Amino acid sequence: MPQHIDVAAVSGRSLGMWLGVHAETVTQVMANGVFLDEWSTYEPGDADNLLIFLETGVITGAMIVQAVIYAIVAFAISTALNYLLAALTSSAANPQDQGKTENIYGIAGLTNTTALGTPRLLCYGTYRVYGHIIGTRTDVSADGKQTEFGILYFMGDGPIEGLSDVQVNDVAVEQYVGITVDTRLGGADNDTVIPGFENIRDVWADGRPMALATFIVYQTKTPVDNVTVIFSTPYLFKLNGSGAKVAATHNIIVEYSVLDPVNYVTAPGSTLHWTDLAETTRFRAFGITFPATDTYLIRVILASTDNEQDAVPVLYNVDEERNGTYTYPGSSLLALRGIASSQITSFEGMRGSALVTGRKVKRPLVIDDVWDGVTYETVHTNQRAWIIRDVLTNPTTGLGNYIDESLWDDDAAAIAQNYWNVEEAGIPRDTCNVILNQRQAGWDWLKILCAEGRACLLTTDGRFKLVVDQAGDPEQIFAAYGAPGLPYVSPGNILAGTLKASEGDGQTARLLNRLQFQFPDETEDYKLSAIELVAEGAEAEPSRDQIVTFYTLTDTTHAYWLAHYQLLRQRLVQRHWSWVSPQTALVSEPLDIVALSYETVDMRRGASGFVYAGSTGSRLLLGTLVTLQSSMAYVMILRHQATNATEYRPVATGAGIVGALETAVAFEVAPVEGDIWVVGPLDNGIQSVQIATVALNAEGNFEMTADEYQPNIYAFPLPPEVV
Repeated sequence: MPQHIDVAAVSGRSLGMWLGVHAETVTQVMANGVFLDEWSTYEPGDADNLLIFLETGVITGAMIVQAVIYAIVAFAISTALNYLLAALTSSAANPQDQGKTENIYGIAGLTNTTALGTPRLLCYGTYRVYGHIIGTRTDVSADGKQTEFGILYFMGDGPIEGLSDVQVNDVAVEQYVGITVDTRLGGADNDTVIPGFENIRDVWADGRPMALATFIVYQTKTPVDNVTVIFSTPYLFKLNGSGAKVAATHNIIVEYSVLDPVNYVTAPGSTLHWTDLAETTRFRAFGITFPATDTYLIRVILASTDNEQDAVPVLYNVDEERNGTYTYPGSSLLALRGIASSQITSFEGMRGSALVTGRKVKRPLVIDDVWDGVTYETVHTNQRAWIIRDVLTNPTTGLGNYIDESLWDDDAAAIAQNYWNVEEAGIPRDTCNVILNQRQAGWDWLKILCAEGRACLLTTDGRFKLVVDQAGDPEQIFAAYGAPGLPYVSPGNILAGTLKASEGDGQTARLLNRLQFQFPDETEDYKLSAIELVAEGAEAEPSRDQIVTFYTLTDTTHAYWLAHYQLLRQRLVQRHWSWVSPQTALVSEPLDIVALSYETVDMRRGASGFVYAGSTGSRLLLGTLVTLQSSMAYVMILRHQATNATEYRPVATGAGIVGALETAVAFEVAPVEGDIWVVGPLDNGIQSVQIATVALNAEGNFEMTADEYQPNIYAFPLPPEVV
């Protein structure tokens, strides 16, 4: 069965590179209806339509399709996320705008709704949401002195945990008289209709004054069954012969017609004789029930008036209604009714909001810190790992229409979330509260979600693996020897002549000393707060700053921690390397902390080579000469090629030019010919680096980049105002 997927093109990336190891399952490719002779070297563009033909046989076609789709999507997401170790981009958007409606208001009253195509918002964690208007209604009070509006808001895809702290124009709804509130959470509660919105209703503003004996024509926006036409007048009275104010009358004729053919008929109840004695604004409603559901023209004319100074009425609003009910399944809803025009300054800019305790997501069910590997729960959470999981795999609101849950590594996600759950100064290292309401690619949202947790998604063993950038595991970093786990050396697992080094933060020639960060502050009702972080010791320096925006961090402490990490990373991580490793030698992933040894004049970065035959558990034959200085202590690293296991031992050999090294303590596993050895100064002479990116090139080898490892960037200091 054909399957379709949209993927953004990447410059310089051939189709063969996109598909990687899955390319062997492809028999032919068509681009825009033409077969490609050399499809593996073809570089697709965004506008290309590719048809990929796959082998069948022992592996079913469905499995191959899933594998190829996985390969393409994995690259698309990994490409976006593997660069998270660089500085977060400066803000081009304002998180204070998140959640605001895209309503369009007329000058005379309330229009109805968000434009078609507005994305359905998602709220995770807890956030104040300004909903999208999906329904409105209006009524005129019995005395005609005011109108009362009702509004139905979409508050996000459900099911959510709850809606609370409702506000109108940023004022608690309890401070308004007569407003009633109804909510639905997007679950089973959506089976019931919200009172006042039994039918589908929308109010549209007009505002045209009705000049005497002049037709005004209004066309309904959609097919309708009923309309209520609302008129307003600035006052309604006349002066009698003695100068006293007495009642006056507007005589209004109302007619309607279908669009084709146009044939107006008088609406039942017309002519409307509107008589009143009023010195201030009054409203009057006129209802029409149509003979059939259709789009109608409504024609009104002021036939006569004896109002003082010939003041004319205004076609104020039209309330369009269609019979039938809709419960909006899967949508969380907020309904406000009884909003009186006398209680608010203007309906034009009215904004309703609520504090949303957000979406319930699927996560492993952990009991007594143990997950049985098969049982899940669906709950509200502000834990980042499971929010990322939902965005990636949910088939309705995420990328799950082509990324199956089986492609997500729950065990790796649990490890990442356990790291975030550890408390620093009495609070977890990370929480995630975010509203997703801007139209952009799903992996762009994933980039934000990952970046603000100092994390990235890797594609490992056929699944998406969530990993966090963190200080190295003490069990993997041998502090006594000052070097981390797996060594990368040449000769060995770095191809000769491919190692390159560079300096700087990769973004600017000047060293950053200030970071201005802004975030939606939960203590300020999720309005934007801005704080400046100055690097220690840089207070008197000329300002070299950067402005960043955080979207998922809603308290000062978490925002400060991420800003502190980012500022130190840009200041301290200044050395970078790149090299190429053969595919058979690769066992590292981005964010791994490894050792890097490369040749220098004084052997400061160590020396390396292959173990020669005849070596023993405590004596290595090097096959080359190395010089050991009398003023230095040295450490030896042995990598067992058969298992990729690494052992560290202090060097017992004395100073001099030597071709063999003895260890103070024997290796646990005896070396064999072809294993890799590295020797370097004890005081961190062998460089500790963190893998940044890993990419397969056209030759089948891996192009790798790494940054110097700086453990002190991972601290969790309290912000100054909290200390």
